[in-house]
Amino acid sequence: METLFLFKRAENGPTGYMITPINENFVKITWLLNVHLKGWIPGYLVDQSLSNVQLDFISALKSHLT
Repeated sequence: METLFLFKRAENGPTGYMITPINENFVKITWLLNVHLKGWIPGYLVDQSLSNVQLDFISALKSHLT
C-alpha cells in the first residue's frame, strides 16, 4: 500500500501586477501579493525572502524583454 502525504504550506489570496508607464524608457511595477505562509517562520525572514524573490523576478523580466 502506498502512503500519500499532503502538506499545505501556504495560502495564496488575490495577487496582481500593475504596470504604469512613467516615460518612454521607464515603467513603475506594483506587485500586489497576498500570501499567508503557514508555520513558525518569523515574519522578518518571510519579508526578506519575498523581497529577494521580487528582485529576481524583475531581473528575469528585464532579461526576457531585452
